[in-house]
Amino acid sequence: MAHTTLADEPTFPDLDPGLTLLETDGQAAGALQSLALDHVLLGDAEAVWVDAENNAATTSLSKVAPSPRVLDRIRVARAFTAFQHYSLLEDVEGPMTPATGLVVAPAVDWFYGADDLRTGEGETMLAGALDRLETVAARRDVPVLVSTTGRAGLGEAVAGRCDRTLECVHTRFGPRFTGEAFETLVYERPGGVQTTLAFWRRVLERRHAAALSAGPEAETEAAVEPREVARVGPH
Repeated sequence: MAHTTLADEPTFPDLDPGLTLLETDGQAAGALQSLALDHVLLGDAEAVWVDAENNAATTSLSKVAPSPRVLDRIRVARAFTAFQHYSLLEDVEGPMTPATGLVVAPAVDWFYGADDLRTGEGETMLAGALDRLETVAARRDVPVLVSTTGRAGLGEAVAGRCDRTLECVHTRFGPRFTGEAFETLVYERPGGVQTTLAFWRRVLERRHAAALSAGPEAETEAAVEPREVARVGPH
């Protein structure tokens, strides 16, 4: 796992094939969305995003995206119960194409601590969901990026199944990613840095200026939406 350097901005870790868990301190809002978009832009790839806890909402993913065109590469599937989420993960290869280079499952444990599940049912379903993600990562040789909420103690089960863990914490100099073979280099600025969705967007714009300058520029803020390929539950 390597990193690239951009003076005066945080660096991002590369995402390797297998399961990667991103842990945050709750203050570095937009870290998961930015890490996923950075990977998509670096590899000129597509991503499949199985959403939970509304992480793909326009107030997060879309506002972080440095260009509306980038979101054309992200296929979002949404669920509203544990059984719907499990079903989407079972069929996660359905919306994948040869260009798919990333699978994202934010808050992957969220649904499996629901009160309407029988004792032990959530743990069993989560284990099956993680089995499926491991299979997809191996068969497709792609990174799978997950995060957890820690709800009902299920976060530990997710961490135990992941190949690696990245941590992103907010410092007064900006967000800092750390991992087994990676550490963000952030250069000090007077007054510190406040991590916001707009901040992440500026970082991505600078990192990928060449990629974003290619192609038509007919973009409007209202057009910034990821593609929804599946929705199970309320419409």
